[in-house]
Amino acid sequence: MFLNQLPTSSDLALCHLDQKISYAELHQFIRQKIIQLEFIKPREVVWIDCKNNINTLILFFALWQKQACVVPIDSDLGLIEKKYLYQEIPPQHVLCENQNDEFLNNLKTDATKNNDIIDAALIQLSSGSTGLPKIILISPQALIFRTISNRDHLQISASDKTLCSVPLSHSHGLDCLTLPTLFAGGTVYLTDPKTSFPYRILDWIEKHKITFFSSLPQMYDFFNQAAAQKIYNLSSLRHAFCGSAALAENTATEFYKNFNVPLKQGYGLAEIGVICVNLKTSEKKYHSIGEPIPEIEWHLADDGELCVKSNSLFSGYYKNSQATAERMNGKFLKTEDLISIDDDGFFYVTGRKNDVINVMGQKFYPKEIEQFLLNFNEITESCVTSLSDAKRGQIPVLHLIAKSHDLNKFDFENKIIVEFSQKFEDFKIPRKFVWHDAFPKSPLGKILKSKL
Repeated sequence: MFLNQLPTSSDLALCHLDQKISYAELHQFIRQKIIQLEFIKPREVVWIDCKNNINTLILFFALWQKQACVVPIDSDLGLIEKKYLYQEIPPQHVLCENQNDEFLNNLKTDATKNNDIIDAALIQLSSGSTGLPKIILISPQALIFRTISNRDHLQISASDKTLCSVPLSHSHGLDCLTLPTLFAGGTVYLTDPKTSFPYRILDWIEKHKITFFSSLPQMYDFFNQAAAQKIYNLSSLRHAFCGSAALAENTATEFYKNFNVPLKQGYGLAEIGVICVNLKTSEKKYHSIGEPIPEIEWHLADDGELCVKSNSLFSGYYKNSQATAERMNGKFLKTEDLISIDDDGFFYVTGRKNDVINVMGQKFYPKEIEQFLLNFNEITESCVTSLSDAKRGQIPVLHLIAKSHDLNKFDFENKIIVEFSQKFEDFKIPRKFVWHDAFPKSPLGKILKSKL
C-alpha cells in the first residue's frame, strides 16, 4: 500500500550526510529489508530506534509492507515514558541500531502479546504535556490519507526539496514533511535534530536550495539572531512553516525583514494530522493558524472548542476506550482547543480547554497570558501554570527563562506586574514567578507543564 505511493524513477529521493539514494534504489533497499525481516508477521508490534536517517525510513516502509505495527522510539523520550509504554504495549520485536541504548537493548519481547492490535500501521504518543502520554493508533489508510492531503494542499511536487530537522518519530517530521515529499517524488534532506544547530540549518537551506522547511518558533528566533552575524540567502524557500507552539508576531516580522520570506503557521494533532494552515501570509495575520484544509470537516461547540472529522482520524487510544470516548463527539474529534474566527474566516487558538485557571471563581486560560509574554525581549521562553491557594483557590504562576544572566529579575518581575495591571484584570496577574535555566520538553519541543 505504501510502496505503491513511491515513484520508481532514478530521481534523488533521500539525502543524509554523504549518503544519497534514488527512488529506484529506495525500492531496492526496501525489498532487501523485507527479506531480512522475514521473521516479522502481520499485526505484530515492532519498536524501532527512530533516528533521522535513511535506514529508519527504509525500515518504516519495509515494516508497513509487512503490515506490522510500528512504534518509533525517540532517543529523547524519557525513561518514565518508555517504561509506561513498555507496560502498556510491549513489543514483539525490537529493532535497534544504537548499541548504547541500554533500555531498548535489554527489552524482553513476547510474541504472544498484543494480538489485539488491529489495522494499525503506526503508534504515536500524545505530547504528555499535562501527564503521561496517550498511545495513539493510526491505521495505514489514515496515514496515507494525511500524507496525500498535505502533499496536495501544499502543492508539493517532484521539484521540491524538503529539509527535515524535526524527529521522524512525530507527525511533524513524518507525515507533515517527509512522506508528502516522497509521495510527490521530491527530495528529502534528513538531519539529526540534536545536531541541527540554527547556523547549520541556514547553511543547508542555502546550499541545497531547500523549498520546504518547518520547525518550532524558537528555531526561527535563532535564525533571526544568526542574521545579525551573517547574510543568508533563503530565497529558495517556498514554504517556511512554524508549528507545535505559538508564533510571536515579532518573530515572524523579523524573519521576513531578515530573509524576505513569509513565515506561515500550521496547526494539527497527532490524532488527526494537519487541521489548519495559514497560507495567506500577505494578510499579515501572523497569530492566525489559518483555515482548515479542504479534507477537514469542522464545527465549534458551544464553548468554542474546535471539533474535527476526516479520513485521517486516528483509530483510538490503545487499551483506553474511556479516553477515546471522551475525545469523541459522535464521529468528530474534540481537539480540546478553543478557537475564535475573525470576519475573514481566519482561525485563532485562544486557549486549551482543560488548561483553565480558576481564581476565586474567575476563570481564564494561560494562552492569553502566554501570548502577551511573547512581546518581552528580556526572556526567551515562558509559560503559565496554576498553584493551589487557600484563599484564592488557585493563583497563576509565571515560569520564565531569561535571555541574559545579567537580567535584574526583581526589576523585570515588577515590570511584568505593572504592564499586566494595565492590560489584564487583577485575577490574571501572576502571583508567583519561577525562573528556570531550561524547561522540560517533549522530543518535539513542547513544554511539559506537568513536570514544572
